[in-house]
Amino acid sequence: MDADHSGLRLTRRALVVGLGGLVVAPVWAETGWLDRYQLALAALKAPSTLQFTQQAVLSGWQEGDMQLSFRTSPGTWQARITELDRQRTLDRTQLDPVFYKSRLAIYNAYVTRPQRLAPEAVFPLMPTTEKIRTARAETWAGQPVNYLAFAGGVPIRELWLDPVRFLPRRIHWVDSGSYGTAEIFMDLGPVGEYWLPVASLVKIQLNFWVPQGFSARTFKGPLTIQTTYRDYQFRDQPPTSVPVEPEPLAQPTTRAALLAEESVPVPIVVRPTPSTPFNLQASTTTSSSVIADRIAAFNLSKPEVTDPYTHLNILLTLAWGDQRWQTYLFRFQTKTPLLPRESVSSENKSFPILGGN
Repeated sequence: MDADHSGLRLTRRALVVGLGGLVVAPVWAETGWLDRYQLALAALKAPSTLQFTQQAVLSGWQEGDMQLSFRTSPGTWQARITELDRQRTLDRTQLDPVFYKSRLAIYNAYVTRPQRLAPEAVFPLMPTTEKIRTARAETWAGQPVNYLAFAGGVPIRELWLDPVRFLPRRIHWVDSGSYGTAEIFMDLGPVGEYWLPVASLVKIQLNFWVPQGFSARTFKGPLTIQTTYRDYQFRDQPPTSVPVEPEPLAQPTTRAALLAEESVPVPIVVRPTPSTPFNLQASTTTSSSVIADRIAAFNLSKPEVTDPYTHLNILLTLAWGDQRWQTYLFRFQTKTPLLPRESVSSENKSFPILGGN
């Protein structure tokens, strides 16, 4: 009888140990996933010579659509941008990138060389914290992924990792600054030997104010930028189309899948649907009028007249290790100049560059 009880106790103990192993297994998986992700990022290289197309829709604070042909080569880049009825070309030599959170540097450039000012938003691919709130295997966009959510994660809040390559299928960033708050989702995938963006959704809640001594203008309201990246080409290779698959996100609050069609993306319209809140659709309607075509061609080639004090070029850069992947995000329209109204004098020693009244 005692032997029976002893055997029963051993069996129960083995069961408890086994269950304990099941409980702690995800913790080991979490650590392994981040370690493998870090190793995968260390081996990830940004292409030195690249060409691709961006298609973007802006809504909220400013409305419009943008098509962009982006070319990079070692040490430089060039973008051919079509907005509304205008075309323009930008290259690295025309702009001075300024870190987007360095408000003093931004204003210094704004009052001395506004036409060259380009605030640059830099976002890391590696989390700055390893405090994992949730880790689980799930299915996203019809493919298995390893999902990680970080406790108080800033700027990376969530990661969806490819379970084989351990590179990100989706990244969710959160950010805040003097401009307000932002939430960014970016989908990535394999393109040739590289891992590159496929689609992104940027949601900004503007709450921007300027320092004392400048026009006291406050920008308030939402700004949404939906972008697809496609037609990647490396050196002399033919374009590589990247399909964008619409798929509900793993979390109800993180839907960013975009639809992209292969037709000519003019014009772009946003059509919300009950199942997919963001839908990019391109019209294939073309004009049969020669005069209309000539007018359109003339409008595109007209010199653009813009105020550098109200039209600010914004850059977006992904960073990992010593690697950088830079592209053009959009042109922010302040709608009113932020010109100095009065200089800062010794009588006004309280210059709240970082906040205050």
